[in-house]
Amino acid sequence: MKSGSLLFRRFFVGKKLLARSSSVVGKSFDNLTLELEASINSRNMESFLIIMPNFESVRFLKRIISGQQQAIGSLQIQTLEDLIGQIWDVGSGAHQKKKISISSQTLLVHRLFPIIEGIRLSKTQSQQDYHASGIKPPLTMINQTVDKINWLKSNGWTPEALKQLVSQEAIPKDLANLITVYQSYQRELGEHWIDKAGTHASVLKMLQERSEDKLMASNRPSFLPVEQSVDLVVFLGFHNFSLVDLQIICVLAQYIDTAIYFDFCPENETLFAGVKKNYDYLIKNDFQLIGKADTQVAHIQSYLSHYLFQPQKDRQKFNLRHRIHLSAVPNKIEEVELVAQLVKRHSKSVDLGRIGVSFCQLDDYLPLIEEIFPSYGIAFRTCVTSPILKSKLVRQAMSKLKDSLDYSDLLTPSQFLETALQIIDTKNFLPMLTSCNTQKISERTIYHEISAFRQFLNIIKETTLVNMAQIDKFDQSFVEQTHRPNVSYLNCLDIALQAGKIEIKNQGNGVLVFPLERAGALWFDIMILGGLAENEFPSSCPLNFFDLGQKVRDGQMDHLYEERLMFFNALSLPSQRLYLTYPTNDHSAELGKSSFIDHLENIVDISGLEMENDKPIFTTESFLRHYGINQYHQDPKSGNHSQTLFLPSNQIDEQQLKLINHTVWVEKSRLETGTAPEYKGQIDMDKVTERHFLKLKNKSYSVSQLEQYGRCPFQYFAHHVLNLAINQGDITENRYLPSLQKGNLLHKILFDFYSERKDSDRLDELRSEGYLRVAQLDLSKTAQKHLDLYSKEHQIKPDLFWEIETEEIVGSAHRTGLLEQFLKLDFDQKNLAVKPRYFEVAFGSIATQKGKDRELGQSEPLQLGPIKVTGKIDRIEIGDGFFVIADYKTGYYVPTISEILAGLSLQLPIYIRVTEQLLTNQIEKPNKRWKGVAGVYYLLRNQGQIKLGCGDKNYLDQAYSVGRRTAQIIPNSRQKHLESLNQLVDIALQHAYRYAEKIEQGHFPLTSHDKKKVCRFCNFKQICRVGTISETGNTEG
Repeated sequence: MKSGSLLFRRFFVGKKLLARSSSVVGKSFDNLTLELEASINSRNMESFLIIMPNFESVRFLKRIISGQQQAIGSLQIQTLEDLIGQIWDVGSGAHQKKKISISSQTLLVHRLFPIIEGIRLSKTQSQQDYHASGIKPPLTMINQTVDKINWLKSNGWTPEALKQLVSQEAIPKDLANLITVYQSYQRELGEHWIDKAGTHASVLKMLQERSEDKLMASNRPSFLPVEQSVDLVVFLGFHNFSLVDLQIICVLAQYIDTAIYFDFCPENETLFAGVKKNYDYLIKNDFQLIGKADTQVAHIQSYLSHYLFQPQKDRQKFNLRHRIHLSAVPNKIEEVELVAQLVKRHSKSVDLGRIGVSFCQLDDYLPLIEEIFPSYGIAFRTCVTSPILKSKLVRQAMSKLKDSLDYSDLLTPSQFLETALQIIDTKNFLPMLTSCNTQKISERTIYHEISAFRQFLNIIKETTLVNMAQIDKFDQSFVEQTHRPNVSYLNCLDIALQAGKIEIKNQGNGVLVFPLERAGALWFDIMILGGLAENEFPSSCPLNFFDLGQKVRDGQMDHLYEERLMFFNALSLPSQRLYLTYPTNDHSAELGKSSFIDHLENIVDISGLEMENDKPIFTTESFLRHYGINQYHQDPKSGNHSQTLFLPSNQIDEQQLKLINHTVWVEKSRLETGTAPEYKGQIDMDKVTERHFLKLKNKSYSVSQLEQYGRCPFQYFAHHVLNLAINQGDITENRYLPSLQKGNLLHKILFDFYSERKDSDRLDELRSEGYLRVAQLDLSKTAQKHLDLYSKEHQIKPDLFWEIETEEIVGSAHRTGLLEQFLKLDFDQKNLAVKPRYFEVAFGSIATQKGKDRELGQSEPLQLGPIKVTGKIDRIEIGDGFFVIADYKTGYYVPTISEILAGLSLQLPIYIRVTEQLLTNQIEKPNKRWKGVAGVYYLLRNQGQIKLGCGDKNYLDQAYSVGRRTAQIIPNSRQKHLESLNQLVDIALQHAYRYAEKIEQGHFPLTSHDKKKVCRFCNFKQICRVGTISETGNTEG
């Protein structure tokens, strides 16, 4: 193993060094790198302190220096955040404010949302009134507001400084709003709380006041948490500092020698624009560039820093084909599997701790890594930040809290805290983790869940403390009312938890999986960077709710420069091999490679990654996949296992292989050979089955049954051949009038109303404005009669909910009912050449039921070509030799012409042909020719509408009207092959004939249409194989 000092040198290779001496004489830093290495070799490290960006980089450096042995006691390494926190803890003393987390910050800003929206709460309006108003601010806006405030504070922008800016340039309204929110937020913090950025600003102020005191300026401050033996502070792994942190470093440099190692090439501003701002500031504050620092030259790193992202010029490419390899992978799952195979391949010669893995958009990949890496036997560590609500234990605890508390109970904050902690007592709650099969819960998961649960308890305590001190500042009188309903505390918790995050830190050894932004302070022998797909890296800059003005924007590091620097850092990490991967597909979307890869290929030659054809089998899953593919190209039924020499011993038994062979045989039949038709929905016709299906030739079909077969033959088979019961479980609509009953009730009301007018020859009154109000009152009385009968039959006791249901139908003094709206729509059709004439016209056995038309309907099924059909037409409107059929709908969706052409919607076209036959067969008008010219839908909703289903263009504004031109009119430019409505009807009938024929032949395959539409609400989707079939088309085509 290499010595610690040689490995330590990797942190300096190719770096620039900026340094500042605290003494008047001035220290020479020319040999600083060699001095640090000598100190490490001699294990004499008491004289310097190393500052790193984050916990993982500290841990990484300690392992390197100690040679992975026990850590050396004299080694002083910490993060900048820890150093600043220690200074603040000591310097603020007894007057210390309480630190708040990002969760509490989010809660406080949430209270200020009315200001963000421009809503000014009056002095008499309490915060409780605001919550009761139901206003729910978008979480993205709240989070971005918190981020903006933190960024402004970290870069020295106080509300006062921003206000001064207002008088110096034209400030957008957004910035004025943000200043108001920022100022109010600071008031909310008051004297009780301080946030992370506020801690940094407070430490800076503390140090500046100290340095301005001439008597004290020459001595090291007593609150500096640095041993007296330390005479040098070294910053490693940083690339950018906030302005406040830069100022802190510059003040510290007055008391102790300070050195900063970093990547920088002043000639390449397209890459180092953000770093240059830091560099210029440090030079301005007496730091010097140490030109003779012995940091060695890294040729590859130097080349990349000079030319990466620079405009392409005529230059010879650097040949890195032996070091950098690129691979395109079909999807993210296979991408993670490829990464696992690469790790496994290199693990034979490289320690797992020297292999680094990162993905752009790591949150999307982490669940796949946690599933796939263990199956390959790969130990790995993560250093990621995860939302606390991803924890199952936290979600269960929050659910337990909500279920156990009475929302209306009034408690003080301290009472709520005590009650909440009793409900989710740690001793009783944490064992839930291991109450199930412990073999299925990894130690990693248990560690993550416990960490999240502890953070959850902290958020409850912190949220309660915030409620005790600072809540409801919008109304001081409300503050004195310390008792609040539980629901207000739970709402606060919901908001805080949405912003809550936990730092997942894994102990032990293994591959390090880390976010790309942490790349600068680490290095590896093998580095794998995945997820390099377009639109994901570089990522889109988040939507900016606040325009901060040009002067403020100038101080903000550009999002693109930041991601360019991360990419450069990742390229610089490995000493041996770098693998770059990207997925070409993400679900149905096609992806290309990142533009950053194009920039890299402009200056260096890289090679494609070719995995050998005989890929090593690392897992049982790999074997099964290879075995299945191998058997697919043979005869799966032969049982030939000659190609399974790589079979993992004692892992797969012979019975399992037979099951695989059978599965492969079925899939091959479905896709190629057709040797197993029963697995494609074809019933094998023995004599008994054949007799059963022969009987179907005399069967009559409802249009809905034919449509169901058209959507999915298997669905029809399960419902109407197997007669499987549909188990709805305990799921019911929480209302007195579920959709189905409501639709039936409306049909009865409208039938009685129109039939009574038809019998008394008063239908024409509906087209007269003078009789409209009378008709509306009559319709309301008819509806009320049916509603009273319904409530009596279902034993409904009138209450507020029943009143709401009935008011929706019949209306009230403050609301127009849907029936009144329907009559108004009907009246608006008065200028058309068709009038409503027949209602609830049934054909088939249902025609004998009460509430059906007796004049036109018939009790026998109607013969249409080779099939018999049954059904019910809601309404027929008659003109001179032509007619329009209408269907009442309580929903919103109207089928398209494309769906009729695809055979998914048959109702209107078939009902047009049925009506033609029924009218032609009338006794009083025999043999008269009738023509169906349109089918329309009456939408029985609050804002009722008439929607066209299909219509003959020649009868537009004569038999029907539409608000705008639509593809439902025939002919039209979208379906140029459709010349007439009659042609559409014929197409629908051909679908119906074919469906009946297929049913009689016993052919019931799975749907060939868009699964998202057909299968979404299917009651049988758990027992079919539709999930194994690829999408073959879209019904909207």
